[in-house]
Amino acid sequence: MKNKIVLIKYSLLLTLLAFISCEKEIQYKGEGKDPVLVLNGITENDSTFKIYLERSYFFLSNESQGDKYIKTGATVTLTNLSSGEIFTMTNSTIDNKYEFPFITNQNVKFKIDVSHPDYESISSEMTTVPKISLIDVDTSSFETDYGTRKKAILKWNDPVGENYYFVKVSTFNPDANYKIEYFFSCLDPVFEDGGSSIEGPNEYSEIYFTDKLFNGKEKKLEIDFYSYPVDSAQSTPIYTYKLISMNKETYQYFISLNKFSNAGFFTEPVKVFSNIKNGFGIFGSMNYSQIVK
Repeated sequence: MKNKIVLIKYSLLLTLLAFISCEKEIQYKGEGKDPVLVLNGITENDSTFKIYLERSYFFLSNESQGDKYIKTGATVTLTNLSSGEIFTMTNSTIDNKYEFPFITNQNVKFKIDVSHPDYESISSEMTTVPKISLIDVDTSSFETDYGTRKKAILKWNDPVGENYYFVKVSTFNPDANYKIEYFFSCLDPVFEDGGSSIEGPNEYSEIYFTDKLFNGKEKKLEIDFYSYPVDSAQSTPIYTYKLISMNKETYQYFISLNKFSNAGFFTEPVKVFSNIKNGFGIFGSMNYSQIVK
């Protein structure tokens, strides 16, 4: 019996040594690609026009965020293709932000060109979205086994043509001075492309959709969510309902970014959408309308 125990221990030791001997540290022998310019600018109607400029970097690099910023050396040229006006900046406003001295309007076509002596020049074009406003939000409450839920029906007129949207709901706690974004459910058939920040089954913090099922018509979108008092001093929260419209490029960017963020370890890699020629990033437009009640 003693010999048997010794043999078992010896066998386990050999197995352990085999596992240890199989471990091998493999160094990455690939080469990082040359860095390119990265431009991110999603301008909002009735706001100053601004973009953010940086460079790409090797994924194993230990550089800090600020090391990637392009603050000087670049020539950023913005052309209003609708009016012919041209604006040029050679230094950032602050950090890597380039803010142009005018307010963005709807339905204006822009082209942006960026050159830098150390990188390949990049460019992109886009047209700002039309202004789409919420008409009304009809709210009510109902009880469930898990507490009170609030139902909200958002209503707006959809312009003729391709339009892209997402919806968000939040409340503000004035005592603690912070905003709470709600997870909500939406069973509308327009909601087919997914949302982000999934809380549970069919619970999202924002949803993305197109107008292909209601193009050029009045739209009513129903959502519902749990209604929790923020604290004793605010027993009846005030909710902010936002309808955000965007152009196609911005929609594709958010959809791909959401899929990238939610991709599992064993799923196919997801490439985040970019409309920057010879570089990366997004040059897009959005408009938001809100009702507080």
